[in-house]
Amino acid sequence: MSVAAEHFTLRTLPLAVRLVLAVFLLSVGAGYCAGLVQLHFQHASPGKLLPGTDDTVRAYHNSTGLSQLERLLMTEEGKPFNGSGTMRAAFTAKSGGWSAAVNRRAKKGKINLK
Repeated sequence: MSVAAEHFTLRTLPLAVRLVLAVFLLSVGAGYCAGLVQLHFQHASPGKLLPGTDDTVRAYHNSTGLSQLERLLMTEEGKPFNGSGTMRAAFTAKSGGWSAAVNRRAKKGKINLK
């Protein structure tokens, strides 16, 4: 007598298990899509749908011998003004108003800067 082997199918699982699997797979798919959107908008060079090899290496691997802060300060100013682009403009073009703010705070705290 031979015993028929039962085949494993999702249809034989209880509804709760199928629901958990479906939600898990949907969340993994949504996370994958979110990652692709982030790659496109934050790391891709202008005119490209997804980043090339150089863009990916620059975004996800540290430049040899440079810390994150050094890389942010040494990257050219044409990159986005954020943590994955450049912060050089914080010391040049986007640094306007610092002296006025310092003088206001010094006056408020009754500190003589001269």
